[in-house]
Amino acid sequence: YGLGVVFPPNLYTLIFPREAPPSARDGSPEARKEMLQVESQLWSIPLVQKLAADVNVGEVNPQLTHYMSRPYVNIPEAQRRHSLTAGLLQGPGRMAIPPLLFVRVDEKAMTGVIHLGRSICGHDGIVHGGAIATLFDDSLFRTAVASFPAKIGVTAWIRIDYKSPTRADQFVVLNSKVDRVEGRKVFVSGQIEDLEGTVLAKAEALFVQPKYAHLL
Repeated sequence: YGLGVVFPPNLYTLIFPREAPPSARDGSPEARKEMLQVESQLWSIPLVQKLAADVNVGEVNPQLTHYMSRPYVNIPEAQRRHSLTAGLLQGPGRMAIPPLLFVRVDEKAMTGVIHLGRSICGHDGIVHGGAIATLFDDSLFRTAVASFPAKIGVTAWIRIDYKSPTRADQFVVLNSKVDRVEGRKVFVSGQIEDLEGTVLAKAEALFVQPKYAHLL
């Protein structure tokens, strides 16, 4: 009984999650401290260290297999405040720091490392399925967009298979790849795993370049 109280099993913590402190207010000293802590944890992850070691930032390397990217960082505030992924989902308790992406140089595949906080849950302690769907939609499209002739596309459909509860307050790894291209259609698939390699969700999607894309 004592061991169970100190080290509760997974099922117990799923049903009765520990109470979490309130998220820090955006822009506050507490929020900046949390962002720095999460950023530090990010670069201590073995997978991140392995992938980052192969990237020569600022140098042209013919042997380079992928490059690093931090989405949402350079989006103007006027656009950010009305964006779901670049605005509303960013910040303490949500995605405290921008995702770190390792994109294959041909832009047909990507590995992203993302921190998911406690304030985007459905059941307390479990990330909301809608947030997972949003991550898939955003990341799979990011993988597809380079394959469009006009580099513009929209989501036609997306299918998600939830394999296991995604716990909050952890880093997850999102892998995505282009499966095939048929003219204006790009088919993409991906999956989200925890750092131990447990598959949490899988998805496949079709993105289509609009017929009027050349006018945009």
